[in-house]
Amino acid sequence: MSQTLDKVPGAPGSLPGKTAIGRLAGVIKAYPMGNRQYVALREVDLTLYAGEFTAIVGPSGSGKSTILNMVTGIDRPTKGQVFMTGLPLHAMNENELARWRGANVGIVFQFFQLLPTLTALENVMLPMDFLNTYGGKRQERALGLLERVGLKGRGHHLPSELSGGEQQRVAIARAIANDPPILIADEPTGNLDTATGEHIMGLLKELSVQGKLVVFVTHDPHLAEQAQRIIRVQDGLIVADEYQQSINAN
Repeated sequence: MSQTLDKVPGAPGSLPGKTAIGRLAGVIKAYPMGNRQYVALREVDLTLYAGEFTAIVGPSGSGKSTILNMVTGIDRPTKGQVFMTGLPLHAMNENELARWRGANVGIVFQFFQLLPTLTALENVMLPMDFLNTYGGKRQERALGLLERVGLKGRGHHLPSELSGGEQQRVAIARAIANDPPILIADEPTGNLDTATGEHIMGLLKELSVQGKLVVFVTHDPHLAEQAQRIIRVQDGLIVADEYQQSINAN
């Protein structure tokens, strides 16, 4: 099932100094709406690289979240191909996709989506339980991740006992529990105050510097300007794809 990216139609192997980790090739996504179709993506071609801090911006309904759904294997293209970490997501079944996603993708949701009856520590341990990773060291790793995101001593609190910023940091710790190479964030600061949002962006940026592909969707131009790469989407098309600065310069 594995296929290198240089075998994907139209995909460069890499840019100078960059390693390609994923490719959308000619992706069309259409949703049935009564007797017609709503086309969310129109022939999208996109190569993604390890170590990049990438923002996807555009108006509501432009296709931003649909691109994220393609990259994570949550949704399938109507037409075209999606390759991530060398695997054809478009050709995999749901069980294969779930296993791949658990090992390779961390997702940070806008509304956190922590399980309310589990403590912060237990929420962070969930991905490791799902994939049966880290053995008897799961709790130790989860505590270390909570400390890494500034929540030392908060592991035994339920989500309802944490602030919005603390819940989002738990969500980030959970997303990186299995050390995935890809981190996806959909409006990661949308429900946070400015100072907390900046802290969250700093955490995500740090992860990209460490070599992870970090892709986030935002409506906030100020947050987008912090990205190394900005992909602008409109009416299901990528209308601009710009590298604006070195991530290490921030």
